[in-house]
Amino acid sequence: MSIKHQSFRHMLVVLLSLFLSSEVLTAPQKQKPVPKQMSERDLKELAKNGPRPPSGASFYIAPLDDNSNRFSVLIQDADGRAVADTFLRSQISLLEDILLEARKFADTDEAVGKTSRFSADEDRSFIVDVQKNATQSHFYFSMHCPLGKITVDVGSIKRGEKNPPEILFTTMITRVQAAKSGVELPRQ
Repeated sequence: MSIKHQSFRHMLVVLLSLFLSSEVLTAPQKQKPVPKQMSERDLKELAKNGPRPPSGASFYIAPLDDNSNRFSVLIQDADGRAVADTFLRSQISLLEDILLEARKFADTDEAVGKTSRFSADEDRSFIVDVQKNATQSHFYFSMHCPLGKITVDVGSIKRGEKNPPEILFTTMITRVQAAKSGVELPRQ
């Protein structure tokens, strides 16, 4: 290959790269729309009717690692007090059993006018108290761990109701079962 031919090729490459870089530089850039300024009236309306941070009692559970042998559990009461700790799969299985037994018991007319306690003899980390009156069963959930202890009112159901409303207690059952099976539920 001759020197003239190499130089022509080199010049062609340089010109082509300059042309392409100028195209990129002069291409119209997409800009984010500038948010409009909110009026005082709009700001008051947003403060009155806008989204609010979560409040009230809540429950969170999630596996800590890929093999799901350890779980993070957090429970918060209506006043914002919270306790969190990590638990082994065996402890979460006990929690599930306690929740399911308490839920089954709550639908019966057994021990009306009394409070019944559900816990595991081998691990007292989780306790559910079911308080029954003439028509309702009320649930209280307690979590005891080295990082603290807390008892939370997790709702009540009307016994015998075909489709009871969703309460924190039934949400806890759903979340524990989902966490054990590896299903990630949307946060609420």
